[in-house]
Amino acid sequence: MTFDYRFILICGIAGTLLYSLSLSMPLLGGIISFFTPLPLGYIFLKKDGFNFYLCFLITVMLIFFIGGKLGVFLYLIQYGVPFFLFFELYGRGINTVKAVAIAISAVVAVTVLFLLMQNSFNINLAIKTVNDFLNMNFQLVLKSYKSLGLSDKELATISGNLKTFSFTITRIMPSLMIMFYGSIFLLNLPVIEKLTKRRFGNYHLKDFRAPFWLVWFFIVSGFGIFFFKKNSVWWLFLNIFITSSFIYLIQGFGVVENWFNRLKYSKLMKNFFYILILFSQFLLITIAIIGLFDNWFDFRKIIQSGGTDESNT
Repeated sequence: MTFDYRFILICGIAGTLLYSLSLSMPLLGGIISFFTPLPLGYIFLKKDGFNFYLCFLITVMLIFFIGGKLGVFLYLIQYGVPFFLFFELYGRGINTVKAVAIAISAVVAVTVLFLLMQNSFNINLAIKTVNDFLNMNFQLVLKSYKSLGLSDKELATISGNLKTFSFTITRIMPSLMIMFYGSIFLLNLPVIEKLTKRRFGNYHLKDFRAPFWLVWFFIVSGFGIFFFKKNSVWWLFLNIFITSSFIYLIQGFGVVENWFNRLKYSKLMKNFFYILILFSQFLLITIAIIGLFDNWFDFRKIIQSGGTDESNT
């Protein structure tokens, strides 16, 4: 166990800076926010658990000094706690995919349970609490937009849209949290590996495959949102459908990664295509469908056997 106070302090300041930029920059900040946990992951693989815990503590203290209790709460719930749980589980020998799944599930479950307990298990009151929290964040967003010079009329239009979105967001919050945390891990883990030149064990996107029983959750929830009216059960089905679709999107990306490797594309070309895919709703839906049908057709086996190439794909 070594104590590198300079390295720890630099990583703590870097994490605090990334988090501060994500809040202060209206548009670019949304992209920066996804990489807020990078310093924590870097120090975990580069050093050891002791330095990681100290860095985590310093980051929280610095954010408290800058943003107060609210700033610390937002940081912990969005980035700190999920990555802390992941590294704790991974350090105990749990493989990467399971550690990510457990960390995300635990944070989402505890958050939902806390909201219900705070509101005497009244779902409507819990939704109102989330809605109030979202409106508070929307006001911070509007304040940032106002600093960019937007007119009162434009701000009023944005405010109306945000209030409309908040109705849906509060009801699909669990699935949105899963997608948010899952995206953060998908983006950060490969970058951390490249920065540290070390690898997380048992982590390869090209090999990711969801358990087959998830297909039934996808099918049942799909029928549920089609036949049920918009009540509590309908929103439950919608959360399950969104979550399972996101998991199949990841599985679809695993198939695409195998295809890229088969064609031996350069990293530059692969990154270009991934960026293109992320900005295309049609391609994202297509890849999610590929991930779903991979359960029956095993596209990776077809690709590896040479059944697809650049000319016929």
